[in-house]
Amino acid sequence: SAIIINEAGAKLLGWEDPIGKKIGYGMDIEAQPNKPSMTLHTIIGVVADFNFASLHEPIGGLAIYLDESTSKTTCRIRRETDITALIDFIKSKWSEFAPDQPFNYYFISDNLNLQYGSEVRLGKILGIFTGLAFFVSCLGLFGLALFASANRKKEIGLRKVNGSGIFQIIWLLSADFTRLIIISLLIACPVSYFIMSRWLENFAFHTNITFLIFVVTGLVSYLIAMATIGYQSYRAATANPADTLRNE
Repeated sequence: SAIIINEAGAKLLGWEDPIGKKIGYGMDIEAQPNKPSMTLHTIIGVVADFNFASLHEPIGGLAIYLDESTSKTTCRIRRETDITALIDFIKSKWSEFAPDQPFNYYFISDNLNLQYGSEVRLGKILGIFTGLAFFVSCLGLFGLALFASANRKKEIGLRKVNGSGIFQIIWLLSADFTRLIIISLLIACPVSYFIMSRWLENFAFHTNITFLIFVVTGLVSYLIAMATIGYQSYRAATANPADTLRNE
């Protein structure tokens, strides 16, 4: 008849020191004393709150008691354990002591992970579409860089004749793309923050969105974009101006 409750359960009962007090299943025995037939449970301990349900839900009251049922046995497994050998061993012992009961097993971690199946699927889908978006964007940037360098070929040749260096030419071609990337980040970051904040509101426990996330994302995006257009810009900057201006 002894049970252990969590801190949230003690708060729900309104007891600062619940040790030694008795409760009935599903109700406060002190609030309903006229229940002599009810099985009373003595509180022998209070444990710190922990998540025993989905992170979508706040931590509720919990009572832990000794179950007299022999149909289930819970085992804690070390990380380095050979799972296959251990299951075979447990199965042999189960058949020895309970030959009339079928042996079925599952991992509690798998059951917990099922609570977040929709989030896992959403993460995979977003990862795939993010990769496709990056790939298409890089193709577009490469095409724009090729088009810009072809249209400004004569200008680049004249600048090189007048003493412009390779890095100056590369920056000349990259400056327009840098402005476009900054504008796109200014549009995307607030929209992303709003969508992520609304999604995180579905969880009672969630991380906070920090400014560093957007800084890192912006830097990675800029580096990928510069790597995409950098090769074409370098080719245009290192071209022989005599070949470019030969027909002028």
